Amino acid sequence: HPMKHPSLKYRTMELVRSCGLSDREFSRQFGVSLAWRRCFLDGSTKSPNVDLIQRIYEGLSGQSLFKDAE
Repeated sequence: HPMKHPSLKYRTMELVRSCGLSDREFSRQFGVSLAWRRCFLDGSTKSPNVDLIQRIYEGLSGQSLFKDAE
């Protein structure tokens, strides 16, 4: 069931799953390996880099996390 207040990590996971990019397109766009994407989505990456997660979230959502950065 969906979390009431999902974390940035889980919101980003949802965006990655629904973005429509192939594994290779995603890897090229965000500079990550195919293995990193797979590990991120299956939860085996316990402490993913927060700056990378932010970049992916903002890139896929089209929204800045920080109002003063818009």
